[in-house]
Amino acid sequence: MALIQAASDTKSVLEVGSDRAGRERGGFSYRNARIACSAATTLGMVLS
Repeated sequence: MALIQAASDTKSVLEVGSDRAGRERGGFSYRNARIACSAATTLGMVLS
């Protein structure tokens, strides 16, 4: 399902993507993400 198609009048594309990334299961889940940090600064993120 495309994020734009899942967005509605009440949720933005960013909110839909955030909800999906917060899931426990599925390919698009925070469990498949790696975040690069330096001190308290986020440098980048990859989701694979």
